[in-house]
Amino acid sequence: MDPESVINNPDIERQWAMKAFQHAEVYDNMLASRRPFSLTRLDDDIYGHFRRIFPSVRVDQLDQDELKNPEAKIVWREFCMEYEHTITDFNFATLIRPDCRHPCGPENSFIVPRIQFLALEIARAREGCYPQCFPPSSHTATPPTSAAPAVSSPSSSSASSSSAASSSVSSTATAHTP
Repeated sequence: MDPESVINNPDIERQWAMKAFQHAEVYDNMLASRRPFSLTRLDDDIYGHFRRIFPSVRVDQLDQDELKNPEAKIVWREFCMEYEHTITDFNFATLIRPDCRHPCGPENSFIVPRIQFLALEIARAREGCYPQCFPPSSHTATPPTSAAPAVSSPSSSSASSSSAASSSVSSTATAHTP
């Protein structure tokens, strides 16, 4: 199929937009619940892989231009493709908030693939961006001190895809009781 010949169907785009907005509302509600949760059964693997590939990316304030510049897109695509067979809908368009202190809305959202959303939100949780859900004692990492996001080249190791081949992301995350 020639991508240049594909015509966007407004009804499908509207349905996608509704689905993405519903996902964003559910996620905002999970954060508002003030209870710890997991996004996938692979949170540890996704976080470790993300920080190996992107050790300097600040997750509290995302810069869309830094995440989507031509060089970053290449590295992110390689990162995302590692989850093609392990994360359901790994490349589904998902809204993310550039400023994690504010809810999703027209001025505080942009589109990323689902696995990129998962990696960034898992990092936010583990690096102290959501203390209402994840108290400091549960953090497994500290945020980078670099002010500017940076992209490093991908490593040759994969993200435990063989041991997690049957794992997938459900439509709702797992809540943990304290």
